[in-house]
Amino acid sequence: MNWSWKAQACSGECRATDTAHSTCLHVPSIGLIVGGDAVYNGIHPYLGETDTQSRLEWISTLDKLEALKPKTWSPGTRCGKRR
Repeated sequence: MNWSWKAQACSGECRATDTAHSTCLHVPSIGLIVGGDAVYNGIHPYLGETDTQSRLEWISTLDKLEALKPKTWSPGTRCGKRR
């Protein structure tokens, strides 16, 4: 089994999210997006550093990530159940 694959940072897609600078990862060969601070799962997003404009940019970021047509999303915040 060959486990080698190429990944690329989504710097152009992942601009403003819950903070001014965010990073995400796209692995096209397996259809994976590691969403970093752009993607939340099951919790309320952190909005303390946002304003109306940055929230609109965050929505745009999510739209651009979705346009990459991932098969799987890995949220950067709260993966799995809280114990």
